[in-house]
Amino acid sequence: VAERLCARGWRVILVERGAEVAGATSGNHAGSFHPVVTSDDSVLARLTRAGTLYALRHWSALEAAGHALRWDCCGVLQLARDARDDAAQRRALETLRYPAAYACHVTREEASAHAGIALAAGGLWFAQSGWVQPRTLVAALLARCGPALDLRLGTDVAALEHDGAQWLARDPAGALIDAVPVVVLANGADATALARVPQLALRRVRGQLSH
Repeated sequence: VAERLCARGWRVILVERGAEVAGATSGNHAGSFHPVVTSDDSVLARLTRAGTLYALRHWSALEAAGHALRWDCCGVLQLARDARDDAAQRRALETLRYPAAYACHVTREEASAHAGIALAAGGLWFAQSGWVQPRTLVAALLARCGPALDLRLGTDVAALEHDGAQWLARDPAGALIDAVPVVVLANGADATALARVPQLALRRVRGQLSH
């Protein structure tokens, strides 16, 4: 968000409570990226499709500009959990007719060949998806911001209030961090503590990655 705003001429103050950026979940060695496929082409499916296709273009541009981004479009398998899940995957592809390079169904044998190990089921194969090392992506994006970015590390926003003209960000002691006309919350499930929007229902989902 900061990189895109800076590219459009905004001056951005990025407040990070950690001593470094990408130090929490984004500090993992790698994360997989792939779209979601649903038979009704839901909002989530459309959002992840747009995000995946945009990322492929944008990350390639970062590399071309000389940024040391670690990622690979090695393909991603989404294995069917059972026969019902397999049927749902097939139905979605038959309905939406995606290009095979975007998403296609593979048998257990084909999935095993893609993975290089024996698998118990087939599923969806996303040939243009893969993995990215989040730290390198964050570093590349922030480097693109240039002097338009004011990065403040080790600063915790504990409260937000609006005085009728600007947003006031305060630290745990109540001291003013800054006053700005626009605020973007990019703090995951903790956003509800600052936004206090009842209808914003967020939940934490624990993931696991083996390397």
